[in-house]
Amino acid sequence: MKIFFKKHTFLFVILAALLALLSNLVSGLLESLAAGSLALSFWSEGIWKCLISGLLLLLMKKWGYVRKSGAAKMLTGFAAGLPFLLFIGQNLWPLVLVNPVLFQVQWGLILAAAFCMFSVGLMEEAAMRGLVLPLLREKWVHKKHPCLWASLASSALFAAVHLNWSVRYFLAYGNLPAAFLWENLYQVYYAFCFGVLAAGVCVRAGSILPMALWHGLCDFSAGIIYGLLPMTTLESYSRDNVLTVQNVLRTYGIWKGFAYGEELLFGLTNLLFLIVGTAFILKHDKKDHKN
Repeated sequence: MKIFFKKHTFLFVILAALLALLSNLVSGLLESLAAGSLALSFWSEGIWKCLISGLLLLLMKKWGYVRKSGAAKMLTGFAAGLPFLLFIGQNLWPLVLVNPVLFQVQWGLILAAAFCMFSVGLMEEAAMRGLVLPLLREKWVHKKHPCLWASLASSALFAAVHLNWSVRYFLAYGNLPAAFLWENLYQVYYAFCFGVLAAGVCVRAGSILPMALWHGLCDFSAGIIYGLLPMTTLESYSRDNVLTVQNVLRTYGIWKGFAYGEELLFGLTNLLFLIVGTAFILKHDKKDHKN
């Protein structure tokens, strides 16, 4: 099967995209079956993602993509992911604006969110950096920079898969508002830059595990808010645009009068991901070429 997909990469990409869409739709179904229980929705999606992760890890092992990586190399790979702290910080900084009286810590919901987010991180890393990336690198081994080309292609697929949110919205409501589509397209740009840095972290570590942890931390930093505030407070703060980096900057007089301050800040962060990830990958290609 591995040889077949190396010869028919386009079919492999189409199949991966369809499976990602199916996974997303099943997650939507599980969410609807949870009957409004956010914790149950998190647990059910996490279990579903764990099952998929298990199958992907088995396929990685069968295709020879599970290799031993020493502790030192693992730590090097984890250190390579430190730029992701910028994204995590952008998700957590706005919490300083929330009145402490309003906090209502729900440990059960936080645990459910952590399980779900880390399961998603493991699944996406196993699929994109555990299978797609090495398969394409082997296919393009005779190119000048095989790892770079494979990283860009796998990141493009990873980004395109995030359009599933628009597909899911359209299937659920029969329409697709322009505002939702633009927000989703920005997510596609972010996912591409994220994917390039993720590829760089994986090649530095020789394993997907450090990146799976970083991926889970990034997602969890965005989801932890559900376990810290009651939904009524979340709705009001979202409506008043308080839980945003732009509002933090405006509140402290750092950023005034620019309507797209937050978008620009996130855009520059993502660009940094792209640059750092590309540098890691080019260094890896250069080392492989010498060997």
